[in-house]
Amino acid sequence: MVEKIYKISTGDDKIVEKVIMDDNLHYIHMIFKQNEGLPKHL
Repeated sequence: MVEKIYKISTGDDKIVEKVIMDDNLHYIHMIFKQNEGLPKHL
């Protein structure tokens, strides 16, 4: 397997970025402010 390096954002802003999207893996990096985020999944 070949090593790959991915850059992901850091900071205080609301960020949703798709880092890796392929047939076997969907890796999404999310940053939210405190007390914010996605709705609860039921």
